[in-house]
Amino acid sequence: MPADKHSVSRLSQRLSLLHNSLKTLQPDITRIAVALYDATTGMVNTYAYSSHEESPLLHYGAQLDELPSLKKLIAGQAPRIIGDMRKLAQKASTSDHTKALLEAGYLSSFTVPILDDNELIGFVFFNSSKVHAFTRLLLPQLEITAYAVSLLIINERTELRTLKGAMRSAIEVTHQRNPETGDHLLRIASYARLIVTELASNLKLSDEYIEQLVMFSSLHDIGKISIPDAVLLKPGKLTEEEFEVMKTHTTRGLEIIDSLIKNHTLGNLEHIEVLRNIVEGHHEFWDGSGYPHGLKGTKIPLEARIIAVADVFDALTGERTYKKRLSNEAAFGIMADMRGKKFDLQCLDAFVKNRTQVEKIRIRLAPDDTDNTAT
Repeated sequence: MPADKHSVSRLSQRLSLLHNSLKTLQPDITRIAVALYDATTGMVNTYAYSSHEESPLLHYGAQLDELPSLKKLIAGQAPRIIGDMRKLAQKASTSDHTKALLEAGYLSSFTVPILDDNELIGFVFFNSSKVHAFTRLLLPQLEITAYAVSLLIINERTELRTLKGAMRSAIEVTHQRNPETGDHLLRIASYARLIVTELASNLKLSDEYIEQLVMFSSLHDIGKISIPDAVLLKPGKLTEEEFEVMKTHTTRGLEIIDSLIKNHTLGNLEHIEVLRNIVEGHHEFWDGSGYPHGLKGTKIPLEARIIAVADVFDALTGERTYKKRLSNEAAFGIMADMRGKKFDLQCLDAFVKNRTQVEKIRIRLAPDDTDNTAT
């Protein structure tokens, strides 16, 4: 079943309700936004927002280390008020996101960190088109609203952590049997983010969809825990019969996902179809030559098409007991020949467009390669 990438999420609906309630106290509060922090990459990424107009910051991420005022905010674990954002524009170090907010007419802001047991989850941002909109009289209500938003985010993340926690043990078992490393999963997630972010504006993908796709990408091969060692760990090329067994990791993976969802009562988790589609469909190919169902073209869910590009590139450029790694140049050449055959044109073109970033990811996350800078 295709995931609905365009529907308004429960989180967005609740943000809108909170925003409307808050505007009865201060009509000039024009935007509430949430950004999530990824401790693995150190990135702060846009996630959800409520505004009468499209947010000026969509599909945007920045290193927390490059956001000194937010880092300072975390250290004190207290709200941050910027009464006149125009003063920030006078500094040489003004960030791109501050410039974008100013260009959109936001002149003051109030920011609260989202913390769960002192672990940073993200930030809640309030913006106003009025200078010094966030007065002392308004702060108690703002903090209550921020707390409500934080609870929504934490509850959502708790459900996701429950699902990922249940699978983490399975993944660790897989890694003990499978030579693919945790760096492989990080590379897949990083490549997937490059592709989906490049496609986001044209396809009108939400930031919530992007974050779920990236997070679920690491579970694409969960079904391999059910593949016998004789097949999974075979050092040479698989026979036709063995390959048929290996191919079942997609459908077996879906069975594992559905079982975990049922056992942990996570059926109402939003974007769960994204995970199911990734696990079952990441070996489907554009021309119908993939498996398990031989789907063609747009019958293949977008998230599966994205992971297919990321996974094949990582396989081509990775070292295996039965093959040598290819250079980046060779891998890009092979994939170019598959454009419109094995791969969705848009997904592959988005990947190739970000080739410089792809190669940086390989340098950072392929420490065991002796020639990971090869082009």
